[in-house]
Amino acid sequence: MKLKYRKWAGAILVIVVGTILPNFLISHLIKPKDVYFHIVAQRFFYTPNTIVVNQGDRVHLYLSSKDVTHGFYLEGYDTDAIIRPGITEIQVQHPLISSKYFPAKSIVFTASKSGKFRYRCSITCGYLHPFMMGVMIVKPNSLFYQAIGLMLGILLASFILVWPTSESSERVQL
Repeated sequence: MKLKYRKWAGAILVIVVGTILPNFLISHLIKPKDVYFHIVAQRFFYTPNTIVVNQGDRVHLYLSSKDVTHGFYLEGYDTDAIIRPGITEIQVQHPLISSKYFPAKSIVFTASKSGKFRYRCSITCGYLHPFMMGVMIVKPNSLFYQAIGLMLGILLASFILVWPTSESSERVQL
C-alpha cells in the first residue's frame, strides 16, 4: 500500500517540477530585446492604445500629438511626459526622483515588472480627458515553456504510475 502512495507522490512531484522548472530556466534562454513603439496622442485616445512587450525588454516610446498638448503618464514606471503638436522632442519627468522636466527624443526603460500598466493623459485636454488611456502589457516570457514542461511532466508521471513495481510482480508469482 505504501508503494502505491509513493508512486502517486512521485508522479505529482514530476508534474509540479515540470511546471515550475521552466520559469527558472527560461530567463537564461530568452534574451531581452529592444522594442520600439510610436504612440500618437489625439483627443481623446492614443494610437495604439495597447502595446505588448516581454518582461526584460528594453522599451523605446516615441510620442507625438496630432492636435493639442497632451501628457503621457505610465503607471508603475514613474514616467511622465509632455507632448506638443508638431514638435518631435518631448519633455520627460520622473516624478519620484525630480519635479523637473528634461528634453528627450523618446522614453526608454526596461520592462522589469510583468503585468498590466495603464498610460493616460496627464494634461487636461478637453471634456473627455479622463477617458484618454491606453495599456502596456508586460508578459512574463515563460508560459509556452511552462506548458511544455507540464505536458512532459504528465507524460512522465503516467509512466511512473503504470510501470510495474517489484512488489506487484511478486504478488503475481505467488
